[in-house]
Amino acid sequence: MKAIFWFLFVAASSTAFAEPLVGVAVATTTQTVGTTFTVNIDIINVTDLYAWQADLDYNASLLSVVSVSEGSLLSNVGPTYFLAGTDEPANGVIANNADTLYTAIPGASATAGTLFSVEFKAVDPGVASLSVNNVTLLDSNLDSINFAQAVTLVDINPPGAKSVAPGAAPEPAAFGLILVSIGFSVFIRRRAR
Repeated sequence: MKAIFWFLFVAASSTAFAEPLVGVAVATTTQTVGTTFTVNIDIINVTDLYAWQADLDYNASLLSVVSVSEGSLLSNVGPTYFLAGTDEPANGVIANNADTLYTAIPGASATAGTLFSVEFKAVDPGVASLSVNNVTLLDSNLDSINFAQAVTLVDINPPGAKSVAPGAAPEPAAFGLILVSIGFSVFIRRRAR
């Protein structure tokens, strides 16, 4: 089940605005301290992508970078030059990731594809935000491609903690909010009579 929340958001947003969407996809948004997992920086709904550059922001107190690798979107089209970015843990960023085709061919066109992948190790419990920033997308004429961006959250549990399926039970505060909403609705209806 690949980043259901991200892809639902992606499908709705990209279809509505008809522009590419760049975001982080992860197989499961719940991880355990000590495990390694891979996130893909994906793009959907793109036409004629010839080159790109992007940074990935992450919470360095919760995650450490293991490796950065090229995605298949451009390399499936032709020869590429991929530059794995520089990990800057003090700033929580993998800066200056880039990829380009280097022959005179049309760029990649796809409903979905991976720009690059990052393998992380979960080092401390908490909720880690992953976001793509400083993005540049270019077509085969080296003109900019407009796009939208999405943010992904990864919940990191302590070792031995039991995971609860998302949506299995509302947070305790949600019950209070539900009660307040019901009370307010009853008050408004009574007042309207």
